[in-house]
Amino acid sequence: MAKQSNIISFFKPIHQQIAEPLISEPSTSIQSVTEPIIPIALPSSTAAGSTDGSESESDISENGVIEVVPDVTRRNDSEQSIASILKDTNYSIIVDETTDVSVKKCLAILVRYVDIRLEKVKDRLLALVEVTDVTSEGILQKFLTTIESLSIPHSNLLGFAADNAAVMMGKFNGVQAKLKQINPNIFVMGCICHSLHLCASAASAVVKRTLEQWPALLLYFNAAILEDNLVAASTIHNALNNVIFKLYLTFLAYILPLITKLNLEFQAERPQLYNIHDAIQTTTKTILKIL
Repeated sequence: MAKQSNIISFFKPIHQQIAEPLISEPSTSIQSVTEPIIPIALPSSTAAGSTDGSESESDISENGVIEVVPDVTRRNDSEQSIASILKDTNYSIIVDETTDVSVKKCLAILVRYVDIRLEKVKDRLLALVEVTDVTSEGILQKFLTTIESLSIPHSNLLGFAADNAAVMMGKFNGVQAKLKQINPNIFVMGCICHSLHLCASAASAVVKRTLEQWPALLLYFNAAILEDNLVAASTIHNALNNVIFKLYLTFLAYILPLITKLNLEFQAERPQLYNIHDAIQTTTKTILKIL
């Protein structure tokens, strides 16, 4: 917990002095905002040159951050070195579209593979390429062109992951469907976070409306039993009279908005890295308190 607190305190001033100025004013010079942050990121720059063999404060700060920053952001694996590994290794891809400040659409292609030498699963950014055709066919061709230029065989592709947009996950004409035509055995996974958000949002509205109309629903299905003698109406009426059933829906009505709110933290326009941990922790504790 102490380490987590240290990491959050490390990232917060960097976010405030670098990320926010660059987002609010894209023309801002990166150098103009990074120079003042050096004393914060490396608080003991003079100690960095110490020759007594002791570990400086800056070393500790850097090492602490490196431990928690995902491997995908490290630059020690070049595009070509990753490609050389994937030529003889099975891999999965994670793709997503994004639009930069100049309104150019880009496609981020990440790969996940097993490093046999280190016996470790690795996630690496393979390429960030500009796309002009954002249809499923355009995205597919851009991906195939990228891996072909690196001599990576698509036959080694085992899995495909992306958001749940129709262009990516369309059953008949999405990118995943077109990839399956090339490689029928790939495993496809949509974004779990996105699915949870859609389910929680839709369920929250339905549950709230059901609870608000509970007395009216009881009267309606009671009338259906008396007038039409319907088995289905009787089953629903019995459920509405079950206090446990109503208690369960009341519980869902409380936690579903919390889940939806937490999910929005992951979709924020501004970087929220230092807030995510606290948001997850707060939401989890709130739910557990009422169980």
